[in-house]
Amino acid sequence: MCHERLVELLRKRIADPQLLTLIQRFLKAGVMIEGRREDTNEGVPQGAVLSPLLANVYLHYVLDEWFEREVTRGCEAKRT
Repeated sequence: MCHERLVELLRKRIADPQLLTLIQRFLKAGVMIEGRREDTNEGVPQGAVLSPLLANVYLHYVLDEWFEREVTRGCEAKRT
């Protein structure tokens, strides 16, 4: 999951710029791998407090887009 895309989706529902900044900092915090900090450019660290929430927000929009693009259009094509 691309961080920029996730923040774009969050902006649709969150008006508070301070909260969006906090979430962006969370996403850029990185992870510890074998005692070293590694940057994260995509995804949300597994086990992180916000991980399930952000995953659900992302999936909400992505699944809606997929359904509209693939399923709905496929059903319309079969009717004609």
